[in-house]
Amino acid sequence: LGQTGLVVLLVENDASLRRALTLLMESWGASVIEAEDAEGALALLDDLALVPDAAVLDQQIGAGATGIELACALRDRWGPLPAAIVTADRSESVRRRCEELGLPRLLKPIDRMALGAFLREAADG
Repeated sequence: LGQTGLVVLLVENDASLRRALTLLMESWGASVIEAEDAEGALALLDDLALVPDAAVLDQQIGAGATGIELACALRDRWGPLPAAIVTADRSESVRRRCEELGLPRLLKPIDRMALGAFLREAADG
């Protein structure tokens, strides 16, 4: 898919899904930084002194911030950062919030083609 060298932040609290998504994106040539919640993701990026090229964020990531809130925090920190929200939540409120913020919504189970298209777009900048 030509995402070689793309650094992707993946925040997903389900360990098996996180692993599967990491392997999939790595098979496409992306480097994946994994975290299981928003706080851990921000701390990890600080530790690595790294700005990701794109973020794939689960909407429901435990007790802290949601994926949408984390996407906003990343944008506050680094400006426009391509971020996609992964969610099983098909509610109107989540759909509308993603739309308002220009965040692609990837519904679970995740469509590989939709994820690939998001990463291709992020790579093309």
